[in-house]
Amino acid sequence: MSVPNTTPTPNKLFDEEMQKMTDAEFRIVSIVTRATFGWILNKKTGMRKEEDWISLSQMVEKSGKSPRAIKYAIQSCIEKRWIEVRGQGGELLNTGTKRQKYGRKLFYRLGPQILEQSITSATIAQVKPVQMTTRTSANDDTKPVQKKTVYYTKENLTKETLTKGGSRENSPLNGETQNSSPRSSVPTRHANRLAGIAWLKNVPEEEMEYFKEKFPQLPEKEIRNQAENASLWLEGNPGKRVGTKLFLKNWLDRTIKKEGNKSPVFHQYEK
Repeated sequence: MSVPNTTPTPNKLFDEEMQKMTDAEFRIVSIVTRATFGWILNKKTGMRKEEDWISLSQMVEKSGKSPRAIKYAIQSCIEKRWIEVRGQGGELLNTGTKRQKYGRKLFYRLGPQILEQSITSATIAQVKPVQMTTRTSANDDTKPVQKKTVYYTKENLTKETLTKGGSRENSPLNGETQNSSPRSSVPTRHANRLAGIAWLKNVPEEEMEYFKEKFPQLPEKEIRNQAENASLWLEGNPGKRVGTKLFLKNWLDRTIKKEGNKSPVFHQYEK
């Protein structure tokens, strides 16, 4: 069945990567997919865009997220190889400092983590003109797959692994991994940091009651949005510590003081 006005999307995004993404990260990847694979350059050959210029204001408008959340999500997507950002000459701009100094149009494209081994016989006719990652010994799926020890990091840590085993004591955040050898143990500070980031991304209901009482001018939705922004900031600043509940309280205090006088969103909450 032919569906008009559609954007061909790599199955790997839905089957493997989506479950690892925050809400803001998924929106960024979706916007980049629409801006590239959603446009046909040559109807005869089916050639589609490989990259496209997208401004920060367009990202904010299309995603419905704040500029700060968008900036954190873009950097996180780059680090996880879901997207790439390049200059007009093709130079890779993989840090916020490089993009800020560049000062010109930024071109976005899907990254190798999504494009590698994502072409199937069903979609190859649609996206064949887009240059994909060259097959190498590292991604050759015709070779036997060797089992590897899984080391938990912020990239592969999810709510499921956090609660696996029924208690925090049995979770990877307590220094345990799928391999019980001494090499696979996670340092305590790093484990606590990952636990704090996971907590910010999904604040428990009992803890949310505290913040709703502490900040009556903010609805629960905005508190959770700010908690997600805080988690993205921590992921982008690995040297910073996290104190979960106290950290979020201070974050909300600073946000209200900084944006309360100029943000129409906060004025709306105060009425």
